[in-house]
Amino acid sequence: MRYFGIKKPDGVIWWLSDTPYGAWLSFFQFPSDKNELNAHRLPISEAAQAYEAIGYKCVELEVKEAQCGEGE
Repeated sequence: MRYFGIKKPDGVIWWLSDTPYGAWLSFFQFPSDKNELNAHRLPISEAAQAYEAIGYKCVELEVKEAQCGEGE
């Protein structure tokens, strides 16, 4: 399965989904670590372009499955 997330300008990746559109949709519907919602207006694609212009990116993630406690 493929996963995508929104990478903030500070390098932190949040708002995961199985599609780029879903990641952006999560970005606009769910709060950040500071419990703030990201402002936007429809359509989502235009709102995403505005955030990309200030350093946010949609990135594809590589997920590696490990047993809990391994690799610590």
